[in-house]
Amino acid sequence: MTNREIHIIGGGTVFHVRPHVALSAPAYGNTARTLRRILLSQGSKNVHLHLTKMAGGDSLETNEDVAKLIDSLVADEAPKIIFMNAALCDFEGQVVGPDGSGDLTPSGKGEPRLKTAEGTVRIELSPAEKVLSRIRKTRKDIFLIAFKTTAGATPEEQFQVGMRLLKKNSCNLVLANDVHTRHNMILT
Repeated sequence: MTNREIHIIGGGTVFHVRPHVALSAPAYGNTARTLRRILLSQGSKNVHLHLTKMAGGDSLETNEDVAKLIDSLVADEAPKIIFMNAALCDFEGQVVGPDGSGDLTPSGKGEPRLKTAEGTVRIELSPAEKVLSRIRKTRKDIFLIAFKTTAGATPEEQFQVGMRLLKKNSCNLVLANDVHTRHNMILT
């Protein structure tokens, strides 16, 4: 079938707290580019690389941007394999109001700049919405390869968090890597 597509999503995302302050999940697309190169060298056709701005792409910047891409891929019948390698920002942040009330102020590029002259600022972090589950929720025919990064986990801990990701999101494969120990594993 010539219309079967492979999509690789890579790079890191940001969450804009203010026009000049953002949280990020640093990732620069090297794994995604390598996957594309390997797939093409093995004769795969219709391989599409989607990189975030952090990785040199031009339109994906936030988790919301990646979610919109995922929704469009799920709505299209052609995608059959998705490598979800993008590092999504796990948290969103809101500035705690300076008036002492503890009220959270709106976040985003359109909000006022924070001023260093006003002193210490507190930011409250809350978990970001997960988008990986959107893929196989309605498209069980898509073969989903996800990635799970740990930092200093034992192999047992790494296995547990990788399996949790695999099961919760109905992934077909999870590639788990630890950035401190450099231990890698493939989970099915």
